[in-house]
Amino acid sequence: MASTPPQVVFGSSEAKPDREGTKDSLGNIRETGVFCVNIVEFAARDAMNASSAPHPREIDEFEAAGVVKAPCETIPCCRVASAPAALECRLTRIVRLAGEANWAVFGAVTGVHLRDDCLVDGRFDVTRYQPLARLGYRDYATVREVFSMTRPTLPA
Repeated sequence: MASTPPQVVFGSSEAKPDREGTKDSLGNIRETGVFCVNIVEFAARDAMNASSAPHPREIDEFEAAGVVKAPCETIPCCRVASAPAALECRLTRIVRLAGEANWAVFGAVTGVHLRDDCLVDGRFDVTRYQPLARLGYRDYATVREVFSMTRPTLPA
């Protein structure tokens, strides 16, 4: 979302009966003020999907989905141990959006984890793990190709 300082934003929608108008992710963020964004690779799509089941809030979703967790370093929270990348974040703002249970969650990045096998010549290489992108409804896509472009400048 921003680079100086690094920031992220994600959307949360829908609700669970035991979370007063939201889901566990947003409820936990409200309670703790921290969260971790784990980049999901194609190989982990089934575990990611399993983690979205509407378990009661006392159920550990890592365990329920069969995902190994690791401690974060800058925040009191866990991350997905095998994720290609993870962004540790401190909550900066939650914005209510139109609709019953729609929210935008903003956070400042306080720590970054990059899996060594995803680095090539000092750059993060998406062809090594094929990240998932959420498109909407039940649709997702994989990123298989990345290209760079230099921004144009105006003549002096």
